[in-house]
Amino acid sequence: MVQGHVDIMGTVVARRPAGASLDLDIEAPSQVSRFLAAKGSIAVDGVSLTVNTVTGDVFSVTLIPHTLEVTRLADKKVGDTVNLEADMIVKHIDRLMAAQFGGTRNEATHTPRRELSIDTLRRYGFVR
Repeated sequence: MVQGHVDIMGTVVARRPAGASLDLDIEAPSQVSRFLAAKGSIAVDGVSLTVNTVTGDVFSVTLIPHTLEVTRLADKKVGDTVNLEADMIVKHIDRLMAAQFGGTRNEATHTPRRELSIDTLRRYGFVR
């Protein structure tokens, strides 16, 4: 679920024809890439898309013929920047998890750091 707000900019790092569709690989800063999962959602330039794969900070999406026809995403070249917005529900879950399981504050901005680590998950019994 996205609202049309820009979280951060990403960069197109690859484009591959896929039949009548087009696959784009986009590098996202960690502020957004940490929220991505295969079959999850991401808005790219305001277009809500399904994430195919995530490898580190790079994710892929497929632009189907209809999306290519009614958006400007077909014009994106390698090196072009795109607006990114992560799924709002994932961001809220992250915030709730940080509140529940603790977190630190960024002293420069006075905002909570919401980084859930494997150590935190182990401490609370979610993983062994």
